[in-house]
Amino acid sequence: MKKELIMTLGPMLLPYYLCSQESRFNVVFIIADDLGLNDTGYTGSDFYETPNIDKLSNDGMVFTTAYSSAANSAPSRACFMSGMYTPRHGIFTVSPPDRGTRLNES
Repeated sequence: MKKELIMTLGPMLLPYYLCSQESRFNVVFIIADDLGLNDTGYTGSDFYETPNIDKLSNDGMVFTTAYSSAANSAPSRACFMSGMYTPRHGIFTVSPPDRGTRLNES
């Protein structure tokens, strides 16, 4: 009976055991104002010195395909933090206090 119980529950509990181990990885998301595609050292820039970003890129992964949700800093940061596109969160510009209206407001 005990052997049958272990044979039945073992495969079902294995994923929980494996997920509970410290096999998680860290994600570093860098958002910077006015940083272009080729403005870091690991992408070939000789003008800007970015040793820490270069080290992160050499030691980890670099994702090269992305979509900018807005053209300037405040709307793109709001998109990242809220998970919504610019027309949804209503932040269209950087400085004015009346940053626009949301789609569901009149």
